[in-house]
Amino acid sequence: MKGVILAFVILVICAGVAYSFEDLTGFFVKAEPTSLVITPKTVEAGSPITIFINPGRYGAKKYLTIHKYPSNLRKGITNWCTQRGLCLSGKCISGFKCYGIKSINYRTMASWPPGTYYVRIYDYTLDDYITEPFEVT
Repeated sequence: MKGVILAFVILVICAGVAYSFEDLTGFFVKAEPTSLVITPKTVEAGSPITIFINPGRYGAKKYLTIHKYPSNLRKGITNWCTQRGLCLSGKCISGFKCYGIKSINYRTMASWPPGTYYVRIYDYTLDDYITEPFEVT
């Protein structure tokens, strides 16, 4: 009788582990979101910025946009997948979603007034937008 009870307990434990296996692996292996790095952080209007894009596990939208803060007016848009730039990962292929790590140069407009701007890109890992600010003087 003890053997049957022990076998049943082991069976219940194995079923519980198998049922939550995806949750356990997700706990140990986190899907990193898209990251943006902008250099330099402060530029004169009309000067270029360099944007490093590292898409998350499920990719990022091929378009990135530039917005003025706090009005959130869009000042520019570019397709960073096909734009000339340095592909840092070897996975830079054009499509709706982009997966390759890339560095692009984006020239700010001379007509932009001084203030805070930000780069915005949609991240499919978070199902939300990632933003990174920079200053125009």
